[in-house]
Amino acid sequence: MTTTIAKQARASELLKEATDAKAFWRLRNAQWWLVRAMIAQSYKVQRPGFELFQSNAPKALTDLGVSIIAGKPPLWRMPTKEDIEERERTSKNERLLEGIMREVSRTHRRRLHHSWIVEFAWYICTGGYAVFPFITDRGGGDLAFRCELWDPMDVYPVAGSDGLEAVYRVYTTS
Repeated sequence: MTTTIAKQARASELLKEATDAKAFWRLRNAQWWLVRAMIAQSYKVQRPGFELFQSNAPKALTDLGVSIIAGKPPLWRMPTKEDIEERERTSKNERLLEGIMREVSRTHRRRLHHSWIVEFAWYICTGGYAVFPFITDRGGGDLAFRCELWDPMDVYPVAGSDGLEAVYRVYTTS
């Protein structure tokens, strides 16, 4: 019984902290809403007696930026010395990174999203990104690499005197 009360008290405390963080970042989110409305071309309203002019430049430039960034898969190259053994080790590391990104993108697409790199590029071009990379154990020593891509408007970091203290993600589910 006391553990349930303690959990409810902690949940209430976390909810208050998340609400405070969300309030702190409200101006950032208001700016991002404006940018996204410009990209979606839904930010102007026809007023009687005035001409309505709306440009597709924000959307076109955002799409151009996304296509430039995500046009080709990233190349993973690490600096090496002339030593043949070190080159072989570096080559293995580069192939590992390529495999990790392929798995991350495949998992992202299985969840009915665009390519991971395309969504990442879109968030970069619209002002910010939030990623949550982690590794899970499938059992038997088989590891799965994951990298969740979150909408930065749902993520609220809290910094203290020693740096980052907490990150709250507040979003609506159906």
